Amino acid sequence: MRFHQIFLFWSLTRTDVEAFVPTVLINKSFKSVTSFHASSSTETAEQSTQLQGVDEFEQWFVNECADGPDNDTSTYVKHGIFSNGRGLEFVGNEKDVLSNGKAVITLPKSLVLQSIIVEDKEILETIADDWDSVLALQLLRECKKGKQSDIYGYCMLLTRGIDFNSKDALPAPPSTAAHCIRNWTKEQTDVLNESKRGSRLVQIQEKQSMEWRDKYNALPAEDRDGFAETQFYWAMEAVNSRAFKGDFGGENVLKKLSKFLVPFAAVAFALNYIQSGPFASDERITVGLLAFSCAPVVLNFISETFGLKTTDAVLLPYIDSANHLEAARSNIEFDPLKGVFTVCVEGRNCIVEDDNGMKQFYVSYGEKRDTELLLNYGFLPEMKEIVTQDETGDEIRRHLAETFNARKL
Repeated sequence: MRFHQIFLFWSLTRTDVEAFVPTVLINKSFKSVTSFHASSSTETAEQSTQLQGVDEFEQWFVNECADGPDNDTSTYVKHGIFSNGRGLEFVGNEKDVLSNGKAVITLPKSLVLQSIIVEDKEILETIADDWDSVLALQLLRECKKGKQSDIYGYCMLLTRGIDFNSKDALPAPPSTAAHCIRNWTKEQTDVLNESKRGSRLVQIQEKQSMEWRDKYNALPAEDRDGFAETQFYWAMEAVNSRAFKGDFGGENVLKKLSKFLVPFAAVAFALNYIQSGPFASDERITVGLLAFSCAPVVLNFISETFGLKTTDAVLLPYIDSANHLEAARSNIEFDPLKGVFTVCVEGRNCIVEDDNGMKQFYVSYGEKRDTELLLNYGFLPEMKEIVTQDETGDEIRRHLAETFNARKL
């Protein structure tokens, strides 16, 4: 990633990772991702269900990007079904993204939902003002708009092609993280309760459910009237399993001003270089231009040192469709000058050949503990592959519970 005095980029990781700062590259040694296999007898029906909403999403994305800068996303990736579920198939030229540094995914910021994470929860007016409930409400409101929504295709992807306003979407659309433990039955969580480690995870999930209920009850009356509690939980699950967090301005006035001044500072930097040459005529002009060129850096320093500690949470359509591989040297960046998020690769391990021969494109969500993965995402790293015809999830969830209980981490 390029990082210069004037041109700044911000890197992102999935939620609950440390807030990030401008950086050159995130280098970590990570583990592999869970893989579950469906048998051939259930594969067709399962694929059909998992790909519902994909056509609407991909067509919407192409249409939304048609009038903007060149966007090669559809040239490199598309949705597909793999041994670990729905993900992104890499269909482009690997040399373009590995040797030439082209972005695999380019996402205009206009298609992004965003909220602010405030470190000091005491300053929130109500618990409903917390980042995830704010982002969940934004998502619900967009889904309710139907085709009038600016992110209609994204809504269709998350609801698996179901019209949010139809009876089919009641009591809530299909789960976006089906095997996270809030969706388990009592009999399934009883397996977790067989160990102290598993019991602690169940307690964490119960506490999370209580917090979500409190957040729903703290919503304004018009929002509670507009959305059922089950729909709110669906959106909270989507947000907590898909959102990325990082620092790229948000509502921070100083940071916004800093970014606004970047192009002007670049001009000032150039003029200062000219003025400081042998033909410089006024030292005061030179000093003034130098000071102005440093303004973005100074404002960022003031904000970080004396300002309110905040981070931004974002839902990133297309990018969040990529499955997680912690070893993947992916680089998710926000370019404030172009107003786009991009995903570039720093190594071949972002593109992995699946058992079905397709190439799957992975990103890393950052370092994730087993507890967070099973709580919010519904999978664990380094799990053995299993073959199942079980449509209730019992076999998969038992395997998840037994694997979680057996670990010493």
